[in-house]
Amino acid sequence: MMMKFEFLPNEILLETFKFLHLFDIFYSLNYLNNRLNKLIRSIPLDLNLKNVSKSTFDQFCQLLEVNPEIKDQVFSIELSNENRCTQIERFLSRFLLNQFSHLHSLILIPHENDHIVRILSIPILPFNTSNFSLITKLTISTCSMKQILNQLIQYAPMLKYLNIHQIKYTLERNDSYVIRFKAIHLQELILTDFEYQFTDYRTLMEHTPNLLSLELCAYSDRDTIDANQWEYLITDSLPHLEIFKFIFSYRSQNTDKFHQFQTDFWLVKHHWHTEYSFTNDFIMIYTIPYMLDYFELQENTTRYGNNIFNIFDKVTNLTVYDNTIKESCQYYFPNVTSLTILYSNHLQQSIISKQTIHLLKKLTNLSNLKHIGISSKIRFESRLLLLTILEEAPQLSSIKTDARLVSDGPFFTSTFHDYLKERIKTLDIYDYNYPSINNRCDLDRFCTNFSNLEQLICTVIE
Repeated sequence: MMMKFEFLPNEILLETFKFLHLFDIFYSLNYLNNRLNKLIRSIPLDLNLKNVSKSTFDQFCQLLEVNPEIKDQVFSIELSNENRCTQIERFLSRFLLNQFSHLHSLILIPHENDHIVRILSIPILPFNTSNFSLITKLTISTCSMKQILNQLIQYAPMLKYLNIHQIKYTLERNDSYVIRFKAIHLQELILTDFEYQFTDYRTLMEHTPNLLSLELCAYSDRDTIDANQWEYLITDSLPHLEIFKFIFSYRSQNTDKFHQFQTDFWLVKHHWHTEYSFTNDFIMIYTIPYMLDYFELQENTTRYGNNIFNIFDKVTNLTVYDNTIKESCQYYFPNVTSLTILYSNHLQQSIISKQTIHLLKKLTNLSNLKHIGISSKIRFESRLLLLTILEEAPQLSSIKTDARLVSDGPFFTSTFHDYLKERIKTLDIYDYNYPSINNRCDLDRFCTNFSNLEQLICTVIE
């Protein structure tokens, strides 16, 4: 017995909506009939615009403008300026956040070259609106300790989740903190780049008494890598803490700091296990599994750990140098989707050989790869080796490379042309120093040859 989709019971339709993309729901089912319209208008919306095309973005913004009642359905918004777009500015120029009356989560992701403070800083958020006090989940690119303690805790009292990519150091005295409130509802706190000292950690943690999960990265403060101070702080101020993930780094050759994290408090009571590595004069101590989704395997790195499996499962974005791809590598990254290969010797070109690719397969699982970036100094021993990488990476659809690597031949031979025409959707050959493509005629010819490209980033001589 067959049944048409629109005749399914409401309960089944609502469950089905959970498996459909937001835009598919609105552009395929909206306005089909009154019943579907009412159902669509009843579902909470997680508005993730991060990876949508400009046309889809503009269409949905127009839909929100024409149907303002949809804004009341939006519980979370995620915007991104990645891939050199200006999605954040375009959205915030069309809508005020207080128009989304049920907004609980806001994530703004700047491009790496954006002035992050301009894109998102605490003062421009609508603290003077009652709507901001409803937010329970917030991700911020950058702010200062003073902004957290003097403003954020006060104006967002219902926060349960707070993720700050960078807490930027500013010249301010501890007595400049005017702290009238505690973040009593905050349960999960992520501080990816904390530029302050341990005393500032203590001040912050004293005002987040109910934390269940804490993740943080800190560099260059000696006191931060002090297990005894952390033990006292956790015992005294964070009695409910269950999850503690961290990455601490400091210029030192002393391993005593690491051994402080091997006591019963860390291993037996809380099961917070750590390992460490040396890179030149720096020691890095981190909980395992490794907490970040990106990793840079630097030159002259020695890792001290008992196991290479499952430690770096979370890493999806990996940067390596050509001389770190070696037989005795102490690392394995099984889930990498984005790989960047840099050169290690600034005076010579790096050569990738068949053996290099063999060792690369021991470092990561190429079958998961979706993007690869290749440094300008890197050359392939044979053009067929790049094709070998492409064959080992069936999901690869994005390449970032130097313009000279393109003009030297591999992308324009017939073998590569046929292979890449089907596979590659994004090609980044942008270069600050000289044009990627000589003129607009060459650009037209390039786009004709690679008609499946959805995004081309380059420079052209006018």
